[in-house]
Amino acid sequence: DQALQRFKELPGNQRLCRYAIKGDVAYRLCTHTFQCATCEFGQIMEDTFQQKLAKLAARREALRKKEQKAEA
Repeated sequence: DQALQRFKELPGNQRLCRYAIKGDVAYRLCTHTFQCATCEFGQIMEDTFQQKLAKLAARREALRKKEQKAEA
């Protein structure tokens, strides 16, 4: 893939992690060439996002039940 090849050609200090590019973290360099499944930091970030999504889903469900109860 051409994009990965260009990434590999960048100097080390310019190889930003996808989470830094997205703005999820202020600064982090990518040491796994965007192979996030093999990156410990990537897994930590993914786990954190999944936990947040689960909490949001639980809140939505609680609000839905509260609204249904209020309507009854």
